Amino acid sequence: MNFEQEALDALKSLQAEYLNSVWKTFAALMVSIGWVMSSQETRHFLEATLAVKGVAIAVVLGLALMHWLTLHDLQTKSQRIFDQILHRDELFGAVKTSYEIKRIYIYASFLINGLLYVLLLTIILNADSTLST
Repeated sequence: MNFEQEALDALKSLQAEYLNSVWKTFAALMVSIGWVMSSQETRHFLEATLAVKGVAIAVVLGLALMHWLTLHDLQTKSQRIFDQILHRDELFGAVKTSYEIKRIYIYASFLINGLLYVLLLTIILNADSTLST
């Protein structure tokens, strides 16, 4: 296998992993938010048990950090491969840009999923007071 094909395969793999991580995180956040918002029992439990609320907050923050570090790592690897093949064949250069993970993608994910993480944390922090019926 030649260098170009290996590089292209690596970029495809990194992009697939990036998209998988972003969409799974988004889905998990939406399900978590929906669950906490729709379950009065969960909100009461979070409000009544300070230790559980603290652990829930720590887990959400830990998952957010792991998600963003993973995305940063994938983008860094993609950029390294992209830089190595930047000055190669023009046709290959055009194809490889389709699989590059651009920094703006990371910022967009940080913003969108970041807002969802903040929403989830806000709901957990104010479980009973803001959502009681």
